[in-house]
Amino acid sequence: MGTSVTEAITLTENPDIITLVFSNDPDTTYDVDLPYANYSACFVTRFDAPIGCRLWVYEGTAAETVEACKEGHVQVCGEPVYSTYNETLCGSGPEGSE
Repeated sequence: MGTSVTEAITLTENPDIITLVFSNDPDTTYDVDLPYANYSACFVTRFDAPIGCRLWVYEGTAAETVEACKEGHVQVCGEPVYSTYNETLCGSGPEGSE
């Protein structure tokens, strides 16, 4: 199995930018555009290529809210919206994580 990489998100003074740090390279930070957020269930980040846009959904978000979040992603980034979450690798949350 591959190496697990976690991401830490830090808010900045600019509400349209967040800072990401990846666990495999903690000395490098990335300022990322935040073109969409509903602040209660999800937000979208936009990188320069090759990563592009990413939809982030808070744990425990209801399925219908996730669909609304996907619509927000489509508004700012277009389609398709790919799901990269893998419960087997990521766990189902704190109680399912190792």
